[in-house]
Amino acid sequence: GIFCLLIVILAAGCGLIEREIVQDPNVLDSQQYLPETVYVGAVLPLSDATAGAAASYAAAAHEVALDIINQSHPLDWELAAANGIPGYGAAALELVQRDSGSGNSASPRPTSIVAGEAAAELAELGVVSLSGALLPADTWAVAGEAAEAALPLISGAGLPYQYLSALSSQTASVTATPAAGQTAGGTAASTRQPELDWLFCVMPTPDMQSELLFTYLRQLNQTENAGIEQIAFIYEDTAYGRAVLASFDAAAAHADFTVAARVSYSPNTTNVAEEVQRIMTAGADALFHAGTSDDLLLFAKTYADAQFTPAAAVAYGDPIRSNEFRTTMREREIDYWSCYSLTPLPFESEAAASSPELTEYQYINDLYRERTGRDLDNDAVCEFAALAVLAQA
Repeated sequence: GIFCLLIVILAAGCGLIEREIVQDPNVLDSQQYLPETVYVGAVLPLSDATAGAAASYAAAAHEVALDIINQSHPLDWELAAANGIPGYGAAALELVQRDSGSGNSASPRPTSIVAGEAAAELAELGVVSLSGALLPADTWAVAGEAAEAALPLISGAGLPYQYLSALSSQTASVTATPAAGQTAGGTAASTRQPELDWLFCVMPTPDMQSELLFTYLRQLNQTENAGIEQIAFIYEDTAYGRAVLASFDAAAAHADFTVAARVSYSPNTTNVAEEVQRIMTAGADALFHAGTSDDLLLFAKTYADAQFTPAAAVAYGDPIRSNEFRTTMREREIDYWSCYSLTPLPFESEAAASSPELTEYQYINDLYRERTGRDLDNDAVCEFAALAVLAQA
């Protein structure tokens, strides 16, 4: 099914690193020792004023994963058919959860600091792995504690900027010639950060998304005569935006398109008229966007006000799936936006909706909806997949 395919692909790169395990010699002599329960630590900012709602949805995705792993379900998937982890003596998987949120404190501490402390506590408790922590900075803090304790961290929706920068540096090393005193990618030579050896991310990377988004544009040219030749890349001027830019550039280097413009903008900006004018002057036929839902909504409104209609606009992640964005596009009759998505689009054809893959997906979505009152989104799918990868690894 769709989740089997996702998890098999991801698990291939998520092999757990061997650790020394000390057990009772008498037990080892008498039988193969398999524990009844495997404990995994989960760090989420549940009480955080800003990220608390998103964290609760991530926790719900974890609950669905545990339900499917620990109980039998009518899905064509080994983890769902059995009770417990099939490859580990049918052991149950249980989460030991810690809150990295700041709550209602008058002097809240950064969630990344709390997340690191929570991860250290979980490591002391003896969990076999860590999961979380939704926010990029928090996930990196947990990765530091995971490396210290030699525990794998399986991250769902959280893609730390340091992780993206490391990937973009590797990508750049293939295409760039380093200057004197620098490594490929333009950064001073340094030792590899230990966090990267223990951090495994489920969220599709910008490299993957770039390749697929370019493939989508080729399909538009082939099937709809879209005539796309000139591309503009628009990104927020942050560590995230610059990391995605590096992935875009690597994919664009061997794509059949010309990059007409690379346009950055300041985070939290409220006016992008100047940026939009640069994009229009460059003659872009299609747009790549890396930014938040609010950013993309601002650009979409500014495009409409300027009567600029590109053949296509594509976004990294799924920021255009917000209700406000979709409502605004419908009201203005704008239909050229698309995004990389792990979830079926609401306008899937009836034939596609009845396929075995989407039937299984809908079953899992129903379990999630029972807990949250909403459908799975990209983040929830990745949080679900993180635990499934761990159970299947």
